[in-house]
Amino acid sequence: TGILLLQDVYVMVLMLLIPMTAVASGGDWGPELLKSGMGLAGMVAIVLAMRYALPLILRQVSHRGGPELLTLLGVVMAAGGAWSAELFGWPPAIGACIAGLLLAQADERHQLVADISPFLDVCNALCFISLGMLVQLDVVMTNARLLLLAIGATLIL
Repeated sequence: TGILLLQDVYVMVLMLLIPMTAVASGGDWGPELLKSGMGLAGMVAIVLAMRYALPLILRQVSHRGGPELLTLLGVVMAAGGAWSAELFGWPPAIGACIAGLLLAQADERHQLVADISPFLDVCNALCFISLGMLVQLDVVMTNARLLLLAIGATLIL
């Protein structure tokens, strides 16, 4: 688990650094660094503000709105995190991840996990269905023996 978490952190850092390296050869790095720095400052400001405001918001929502509103707030937080990251020039996945990390520190995190689990299952199913739809059956049929041999070798190893 520790290695997987470390890999996730590395992927997030790489997702942030890749746009900075996209400057054409001989180009000026100054504007790109300024844009990245402004994006970082904006995201840090949002995270710090939400770190202090989120417990108050979650407490009010859970006391007044019930579990349905708490679930809706979790989904809106993920979408808002993705949107704000995109606004600052970051990949939306990082914004959603940061929103999830903020929600994971809340006292209501167990209720959120229980309520959002069905969404997770649906999204996982959509992901694997869409990957399955990318399979080109003519290529599979043409290379069926090789694929079966590779599958068998993998299972044996």
